[in-house]
Amino acid sequence: LSVAFGARGVGGKGAARAHYEPIERAINITKMNGGGSFGHEVYHALDNILPSLLRGAEGAKDEWASHTPELMPDGVIRSAFTKLKQALTSGTERLTETIKLAPNSRETAIYNLDGARVLRGVALAVKQAGNLDDAVLAVDKAFQGQTLPRSLKQKKQWRQIAAAYYSPEGATEAVAKSGTTVSNFYLEAQKLDDGKTGKYWSEFHEMAARAFQSYLEDKLAESGR
Repeated sequence: LSVAFGARGVGGKGAARAHYEPIERAINITKMNGGGSFGHEVYHALDNILPSLLRGAEGAKDEWASHTPELMPDGVIRSAFTKLKQALTSGTERLTETIKLAPNSRETAIYNLDGARVLRGVALAVKQAGNLDDAVLAVDKAFQGQTLPRSLKQKKQWRQIAAAYYSPEGATEAVAKSGTTVSNFYLEAQKLDDGKTGKYWSEFHEMAARAFQSYLEDKLAESGR
């Protein structure tokens, strides 16, 4: 692992303070703004190098222990990274998802939910939900375990009906908290990625590096530094 100072980065407005290069196994720190970033990049290096080191084989650019612990052989380190990934991502917060609405989605929803004389099954569950998030989750629960193409198509249609019913007239999309349950840390990272999971901030190895950076900051603060 080598370190370069202002020698490998791309300058200009908005340039990264530092970065790690997996192929070259080099950390670059910018000349004037790299202070405080070294621990973050060192973690990236450890994260990238450990899998190939423990396997005793050549590594790859996109190998990260925090993202794919199973790249490493069974043992204490693999177990630790598995627990780390769980700690970073597991929780009770729900990810948001965007549901596209067709021009006539709201009319269809009102016809199915308000126009029916008697509501049963999915329609009743959606109407009783009372809000967008719970309505979409009610549809998911109703179709849980269904794998047939016809059932999946119906599930998609009912999700759109649920979203449209609780959306303003003329809306072209609805944002629902109906995704998988995750940690608050992961949820906030996804928000930084404009709701796109794994775009950058919510990549596992980036989340892990920021967590390690915070750990270093806390340890320094404990010693008055």
